[in-house]
Amino acid sequence: MKNLSLMEPCFVLSTGRTGTTFLTEFLRRHYSDIACLQEPGVGWLTNVCSNLRAEKRLPAASLPVLRRQFFRARNTLVRSKEVEKYIEINPFLYGMGDLLNAWLKEPRILHMIRSPWTCIPSLMRFKPRGWRRFFVHAPFWNLNVEKAKARGKGSLHWSSLSWMEKKAWQWVYINEMIGSYRRLNGKYHVARYEDLFSSDRGLRYKTLLGIVDFFGLKEPAAFDESMFQIRVNPRAAEDETEDGFWDENAKEKMLAICRDAMERFGYT
Repeated sequence: MKNLSLMEPCFVLSTGRTGTTFLTEFLRRHYSDIACLQEPGVGWLTNVCSNLRAEKRLPAASLPVLRRQFFRARNTLVRSKEVEKYIEINPFLYGMGDLLNAWLKEPRILHMIRSPWTCIPSLMRFKPRGWRRFFVHAPFWNLNVEKAKARGKGSLHWSSLSWMEKKAWQWVYINEMIGSYRRLNGKYHVARYEDLFSSDRGLRYKTLLGIVDFFGLKEPAAFDESMFQIRVNPRAAEDETEDGFWDENAKEKMLAICRDAMERFGYT
């Protein structure tokens, strides 16, 4: 049986639409001796569990069962790979940081983040493919931040908010939850979408090297720059720009929700 502490499993968490699919392809293309999995297992169920935990809908009695199933699933995934490094890229795990900490004691968590100016339109306009398109309408697929924040019934008037405002609250809550994992026993690193896909080649390279180093990997012998010319997991072609999305009213509402969190994550 493999020693988990020697493998140092790494996890990539985010809101989604932050470059995680690109990172998966980059690691798979440049490293043949690692296991890099994107949203393995029953991803929709993981997302629902994260949301239910955040909204405090799961009874305390269910935690031992959830822990046991979570540990069993992760042990099976990690120990089934004949490699020295396991990297799981899974935004759906945003609400499971405490379980990762309980399982590994010192988890490595990479937090990929994107400015709400582009992240919110991308989240709203993205259309999942295949079977995933059915789950976006499933109960508890979308986080209800009003219940998660436990600020009292009706404090956010959730049912009356626009879809953009709900996505803005989700952007804040999920990123702040992932950010709180820096206080766990493990290691925490932030990578910004804007830096990873910067027009400045030096900044792009620095960001990737920071991620690679955080994972405990060596710098690749050859870097495939052409990957930045290929759109991975893109939205529909007509939605490639945020032009026209942010009218003055939408800007004001988004900033009222996101401004403090944006400043904390360096988006001024």
